[in-house]
Amino acid sequence: CWEAHTPAKPSMSDRSRRNLITLSVMGFLIPEVVWATPKNARPLADGPRVAADPVAISSGLSARWQAAMARDLGWSADFSPQESGSVLDMLNQGQTDVGLFLSHPKADDLDKQGLIYERHALASTDVLLVGPSADLAGNRSETDAGRALTQVIVAASAGQARWTPPPANSALAALADTLTKGLANKGMNGGAPSKSATGPAYQLLTRASLSKGGLPAGTKIWALPDPKMSLQLQAALSFRSRHAAGKLLVTWLQWPMAQSIVNKSQPAWRKLKA
Repeated sequence: CWEAHTPAKPSMSDRSRRNLITLSVMGFLIPEVVWATPKNARPLADGPRVAADPVAISSGLSARWQAAMARDLGWSADFSPQESGSVLDMLNQGQTDVGLFLSHPKADDLDKQGLIYERHALASTDVLLVGPSADLAGNRSETDAGRALTQVIVAASAGQARWTPPPANSALAALADTLTKGLANKGMNGGAPSKSATGPAYQLLTRASLSKGGLPAGTKIWALPDPKMSLQLQAALSFRSRHAAGKLLVTWLQWPMAQSIVNKSQPAWRKLKA
């Protein structure tokens, strides 16, 4: 059963040392690596494999976590970018020990089958419908995300607008498919917007992905006050590949130090309510 809140935790320094001492005694970690000074902190030689959604890396969140990890734990995890659907496939196959992914239907399926465990929500980011300033899809007064996105795809199919689908196997692709009840999936593999329409393309983006680059030229955010337009950044462990340091990493990401970094990352990322 996964948790979508951040439970109260004891002092990180004391808790970190207790966990690390335990792991060291059990032979999972090498003492001299555990007690390395922060300036010498590095990934553990036998550390956990971590696959992470690209937006967790490009937004700078993972880098800030790495720096805090080095100070608190004396070692730091490496984050390998993979679309969320691919992260979950890797967890299922035991090709990664830890996965950081955005909300995705595959996660629920794997959770029900017991193929992932220690699943926790760490943060959330808004999903934005970005498109041309001109109301080419007729969404000016629309508030329902599903209807708005459906209108965009229909307008693109009719050559009245352009639509750039999210990357295959991404959390945004899964969300678009869910919102449009499968309609978005029909044009998702082509990748290129229609050439018969002019102007910027409509697309779905996360607010976290805009934290550095800003809006694409000539576009605006079409406000959709719909609670479905949000994705959680979640962590989970692979049942097929159990790694003691991986469990420590997922636990650490829920502690106050890691969560304070999320809080400082607003508006790109939001801390979840307790």
